[in-house]
Amino acid sequence: MKEANFSKDSTQRPCRLQRLRRKADFDTVYAKGRRVPGRFFIGYYLLHESGPLRFGVVASRRVGGAIRRNRAKRRLREVFRRNEPREAVAADVVLIARNAIIEASFQDIERTYVRGVGRALEESQRNPDSR
Repeated sequence: MKEANFSKDSTQRPCRLQRLRRKADFDTVYAKGRRVPGRFFIGYYLLHESGPLRFGVVASRRVGGAIRRNRAKRRLREVFRRNEPREAVAADVVLIARNAIIEASFQDIERTYVRGVGRALEESQRNPDSR
């Protein structure tokens, strides 16, 4: 079995083990996690006792065709990569793209993330009892 690569190299994208892939994982985050609405996406996060920080992105056909959906997902992955918590957090994060993300500037998307999901993850580090 391969060993997981959890390096904090900022140029490296999350390896396969750090990404949410199964529908059951997404459904668990939706059902048990906390919702953080934003103008460009809806964020969900679910804290765990231990484990890696895992991330998933969703862009439905409401966002547009394949090219628009892929662009929305790339932007959300990059925002997440740039703003990962400084300390290790055991959580699952799902970002669901909204239509407005296509026309938005990257700085606006990043600001929305930091004020919403980013702040929630930072607070969970300070208050571990909120799990």
